[in-house]
Amino acid sequence: MYNKTVTSMNSYHDKLVLSQNIAFALRIAGEMEGTSEKNKAKLAIINELVKDVNAQMMKSDTDADEQPKKDKPSPSDTETQ
Repeated sequence: MYNKTVTSMNSYHDKLVLSQNIAFALRIAGEMEGTSEKNKAKLAIINELVKDVNAQMMKSDTDADEQPKKDKPSPSDTETQ
């Protein structure tokens, strides 16, 4: 039960970080004007913040659904063998 709770908490944390990165990227994009060198730097920051967002979101969903692996067989496993 503890392992499942920690896994869920990690998944939630990962999604929160992604959401914050997206919000920050949108804020930076909203401040951009014209085509100055400063805006090129801001665009590079935005690209890093939102890099592979879809893949990371899918990974978080998949990781939360996976069952923890057992290192040792449980007593019920040894009874069926």
